[in-house]
Amino acid sequence: MDSQEPLLPHHENGGESDSDTDLRVRRQNCHDETHLKKLYNSKFTLVLSFKTLLLVVAVLLVAALAGTFMYPYTNRNKDKDTETSPSSPETPNQHTVGKLPFMGYNTWNAYYCDIDEKKVLETARLMESLGLIDVGYDHMNLDDCYSEKERSPSGDIVANKQRFPSGMNYLTDQLHKLGLKAGIYSDSGWVTCQRYPGSFQNEARDIKLFQDWGFDLLKYAYLSYSIESTDDVLT
Repeated sequence: MDSQEPLLPHHENGGESDSDTDLRVRRQNCHDETHLKKLYNSKFTLVLSFKTLLLVVAVLLVAALAGTFMYPYTNRNKDKDTETSPSSPETPNQHTVGKLPFMGYNTWNAYYCDIDEKKVLETARLMESLGLIDVGYDHMNLDDCYSEKERSPSGDIVANKQRFPSGMNYLTDQLHKLGLKAGIYSDSGWVTCQRYPGSFQNEARDIKLFQDWGFDLLKYAYLSYSIESTDDVLT
């Protein structure tokens, strides 16, 4: 059955009835009210969004100002912690490990046991003239064979008098004047690799002696050890 448009009452002259006019007016009013509601809601949303934006900006400004005022205080505290912290990498500490391995010259690589005061200082001066110290090669390490074969009656290692006639303090002073750090060698066993006195059971004594001589670094080998020294380390 074909659909037909609903019949509306008409006047005899074909015009609209009063009820038709009322219906259209009511529909128009309804449309106007809907439009006003939509317009009101859009304005409300716009106002709400603007207020929200202002609130966000205000919060950001407060946070920025708070950070500006607090930064110097927190930075001072951080610097204070860095200065006092024993594990701080900026603060040298006897219990920390260096960031990088030391670089420099070791007498064993070229001279083995054929070392003396003159060779060590000549090599150090050559390092300075070549600019090696400036690029980080700042250690001169004295390896094996620098001492006498026997300790002193009091138990200390004795510098070889023929090879180092001016003494170890003179040697380290000259190295320091050139801008170098001075290193020395010892072994954890009774004797060193070349059968010179080792540091077994004399560790504290030898460390103090090396410091008194002015050395900055100890190359500590584990090459010539006894059964006793091995057992002591393991236990």
